[in-house]
Amino acid sequence: NYYNLGGSYLVSPLQSFSVSFINNLKDKSSLVNAGYQYNLAQDYYGEIGYYFGIGSEQSEFKQYPQVLFASLKHFF
Repeated sequence: NYYNLGGSYLVSPLQSFSVSFINNLKDKSSLVNAGYQYNLAQDYYGEIGYYFGIGSEQSEFKQYPQVLFASLKHFF
């Protein structure tokens, strides 16, 4: 059994912060995704984020590797 929870906060018209959780109810573990997005120019966005697991060492999401990522998005 799983449930998801997430949200975002608009820091300013050009930047936002978001966080989301995927939760495993059986082993009480969570996969967390936190990210920051910035509007670099019209139609260009940069984002950095981090995925990490929370729970006991034997739980599902704690076994996932920690991931730091960056992305550049262009909308047309």
